[in-house]
Amino acid sequence: MEPDPALAHQQILSSRALRKLILEESHRAHVGHIGSALSVVDLLAALYGGAMRLNAPDDPDRDRFVMGKGHAALALY
Repeated sequence: MEPDPALAHQQILSSRALRKLILEESHRAHVGHIGSALSVVDLLAALYGGAMRLNAPDDPDRDRFVMGKGHAALALY
């Protein structure tokens, strides 16, 4: 499968926006494991940006993602 340059560019923009949001929210709340959250940003952008099948919530064939790195939860939420 050939990589889609437009999709890659969108994932880069999504990653940047998510990094900014992580920094803003952790600063606002005076909490958070910033390093852990920032370390998973590119992974989440790739998964939620096209790698995972995120159809309707009741679709039994949709993909699911369970993150075991609890200190990175700020990036997920």
